[in-house]
This record gives sequence, structure tokens and C-alpha cells, in this order.
Amino acid sequence: MFELTSLEFDSLRSQFVILKNQRGEHSKYLPFAFTELGTAILSSVLKGQKALQVNITNMRAFVMIRQYY
Repeated sequence: MFELTSLEFDSLRSQFVILKNQRGEHSKYLPFAFTELGTAILSSVLKGQKALQVNITNMRAFVMIRQYY
């Protein structure tokens, strides 16, 4: 897990189309994100059907992202 830079966070905000007058306009802290390996490690700790479904979805997302680059 790593903390996003201001530039990365601003890029995400523009992609999410967050309105300026909505909550989160002036975030006190930058958000954290998981790497592909971090997601795999997290899924090994979490148990349950829902955790398994989320892990599969995350791994598919990373595969799709990798295909773009």
C-alpha cells in the first residue's frame, strides 16, 4: 500500500468528476492505494466468500490495466 501523490490524486478526482462544492474538495490527507501484490497479500488474510469475490475482481482489474500498457 502506498500514498498517492498530489498529482495522482488530482488526476483521479478529475476522472471521478467530483464537484467542487461536494465533500472532499479540500482533503486533509492524500488517499492510499494498493499495488497488485498488496491486493494479493490482503486477500490471503481476509476470509469469506465476499473477500474471495473482491479479490477476483481486483485481480481482473490489474490484468486489464496491464493490457493497456
